[in-house]
Amino acid sequence: MQRWGFSEERQERVDAEVAELGCDYLCPECHGTIRVRRGDIRVPHFFHRNEASSCRHQKKDGLHRAVQMWLLNQLGESTCTLECFFPSIVRVADVAYHPAQVVFEVQRSPIDPEEAIARTESYWSIGWHVIWILHVARYGRRSATAFERSLAGIPHYFTDIGFREGRLWDEWSCVRGSRRYWYALPPARRYLESVHVLPLNPIGKKTPVGSVSAKTWIQNRETTWSCHLEGDLLFTQLPESEQKEAAHFLDRLFLYVRLWWLHFLSGS
Repeated sequence: MQRWGFSEERQERVDAEVAELGCDYLCPECHGTIRVRRGDIRVPHFFHRNEASSCRHQKKDGLHRAVQMWLLNQLGESTCTLECFFPSIVRVADVAYHPAQVVFEVQRSPIDPEEAIARTESYWSIGWHVIWILHVARYGRRSATAFERSLAGIPHYFTDIGFREGRLWDEWSCVRGSRRYWYALPPARRYLESVHVLPLNPIGKKTPVGSVSAKTWIQNRETTWSCHLEGDLLFTQLPESEQKEAAHFLDRLFLYVRLWWLHFLSGS
């Protein structure tokens, strides 16, 4: 649901809560004409008068909005802005965290890798870090999308916020070809209770991750990510005994079942 628009002169940012019914506004993403919907039960939001299939704002749903609100609550309303417009690059960030100059891009819908890279590099060009938040309603599965493959060297995390309570996490996994591989037997996740951004490297230093060993995976992240979140896998690394080659999803599943069966037999 789209909560913000601009007046037709693009001089004023207008919230759907206060926008006038029946008046035309401009979408900050595609510049199309939008109007507000509001009622006793319906959450106030803007809609496009003419369908704009390429507009990112039109694709946002309740899950996308839930992640934005979670980030807002974690970062604080006084330090960040939802749907922040950057006029110099004509981009609208899902969440802009001003103290650390970090843009959080929430991705719930499909996206072309070229658009994802272009969006990231646009923010880099004005000195802002970018962290992608991928919703597991579409991402993080065994078969990885081209978009996920394009994120090698770019900070990204996963979330299921909007499903029950929901969490944000880092994951011991990498993508090779079109397949996702995991390093640790369950859980392969490191849950993040808060959002505290820490800088790592100069903005825009992106290199592909070629090796699948856990040790090299961490080293690649340390040298390519421009920033990261406190409490992620750079803080909690696998023990040396667990730093093996990444295992295929089915290998992990079979091993988990085998261990469970051995545990069951030993207890009977």
